[in-house]
Amino acid sequence: MSSATPTHWQKASSLLKQNQPSNALTLFSGEFGMDHYNFGLWLMQDQQMKLAKIWFEKLQKNGVTHPQLFHWLGICCLKLQQIEQAEKYLKLAIKNWHDSTEPFILLAQHYRGGKRLVDAENILRQLMQRFPNAVGLWVKSGAFFMETGEYKRAIPFYLEAIKRDAKHVMAHNDLGHCHQFLGEFEQAHHYFCQTIQLDPEISGAYIGIASSKKYQQEDTQTEDLILTQSNKIQDPHSRACIHFALGKILDDKQQYSQAWNEYVLANDTRSKMNTDWSQNQWQQNIERIMGLFSSDVEVTKPKLSIQPLFIVGMPRSGTTLLERELCKHPAITTAGEADYLDQIVAAVSNNKSSGLFYPDHLELKPDLEGFRQFYLQQMMDKAQDLHPKTGWIIDKNPLNFVHLGLIRQMFPDAIIIHCQRHSLDVLISCYFQNFSHANLDFSYKISDLMHFIEQYQKLMQFWKNKTRWSFLEIHYDDLVEQPAITLKNLTKLFINNSSEQITPISNVHQVSTASIWQARQPIYRDSLQRWKNYSLQLKPYC
Repeated sequence: MSSATPTHWQKASSLLKQNQPSNALTLFSGEFGMDHYNFGLWLMQDQQMKLAKIWFEKLQKNGVTHPQLFHWLGICCLKLQQIEQAEKYLKLAIKNWHDSTEPFILLAQHYRGGKRLVDAENILRQLMQRFPNAVGLWVKSGAFFMETGEYKRAIPFYLEAIKRDAKHVMAHNDLGHCHQFLGEFEQAHHYFCQTIQLDPEISGAYIGIASSKKYQQEDTQTEDLILTQSNKIQDPHSRACIHFALGKILDDKQQYSQAWNEYVLANDTRSKMNTDWSQNQWQQNIERIMGLFSSDVEVTKPKLSIQPLFIVGMPRSGTTLLERELCKHPAITTAGEADYLDQIVAAVSNNKSSGLFYPDHLELKPDLEGFRQFYLQQMMDKAQDLHPKTGWIIDKNPLNFVHLGLIRQMFPDAIIIHCQRHSLDVLISCYFQNFSHANLDFSYKISDLMHFIEQYQKLMQFWKNKTRWSFLEIHYDDLVEQPAITLKNLTKLFINNSSEQITPISNVHQVSTASIWQARQPIYRDSLQRWKNYSLQLKPYC
């Protein structure tokens, strides 16, 4: 304890440890007041939750009616994993602490963590009944569910916010994202347009507008709206998003020369904002990885009820399309685009920037069992539609191609599927995307993109040359032109029951990558050899 801690607090703490709360109480003079409460809060701050609970319960039995008392008890019980008591105290806090939102939010978070979403929604509705005109609370309640992908539960809260404030920008913007993630693109388009009319600086809304539909020649209204709003802003990130959005719209309209010009402006703007990417560093990293995994290592195969299935390749090589189709099989589910392997490598190397870059030293001695447990727990928590038939869980982070050596050590029986696509189709598809992740900063210059692809191909050839293990390969063109045959041939390689092949399902899993619009559409052939539309612009690079 700090020497600055009041002496009677130190003595009281010792008495509480001896289970003598009554004697501890005698050390406090006068009526119940701030000294009593601050002592309990000091115990909580010192992580002595058990003692804090004993203390606050003693105050309660002695008639203390401080409105926050039940809230503090609820926090203590949650920390102590005393769930029923925590819920009881938080409900009492809601009843007695009339001017605060805190116990509502804490109880709702508790319910959400336990996947009791109906209970969480009911608590937030009680909150709004107490503060019906607090528009910000309606928006925060929507964000509460949106953060964990519960978009249908989020939408009513945002709508109520707009009823009370028709010009609330973030309510419109978040509604656009909710509808987009649900595949309701017409509604998403409407709310994104409303967003930029209210505030042209909301950069993500421009990308939302562009990605919510496929534009036709006669669609001029949206383009005119974006151009009008663009004259009002100077922020470079917003201007980059506007150019990316206009590029996509013009590409839809087959106005390829104008589209290319917009994409060049967008990427030039982004490259000035992201100056950390280094071709030399990337090449050294690939060489480091090949040196680190140059020799095969014997590993023990763990017995797992569910195996990871890794979909790797270049971004925009068809990984999202393959994930969507594989998830229609009853034995396969997905955790989406996970970065847990990046986290593991970053932890090993004490590198806080990116897990793509392996340690400078070659003495990577991973705690395989610890890493395995961490990875699987995170994947299970994130997975959608787990049921007894589930045998495979997809990690579709395409950049996991750098981690194949580590994957083979952690999960010798994992399925690895390498998605391949024409390198020029990959190049322009990446160049045309406004990626937000730092791992994709290579995409803003054609020269960086070409170097990244070259080194990726070099590393994949290295993995293919390994004689003791292999991975499956699938080409984007085959998946688009002959999806049924391609998927049947693929799945029979690792699923024994061939009678249970890809079958339709009622709801497509939620997609949150750059492929959000395409993932909701039927498989289409327009994306094949798309680079030819830009053959003139690409000629200097071919």
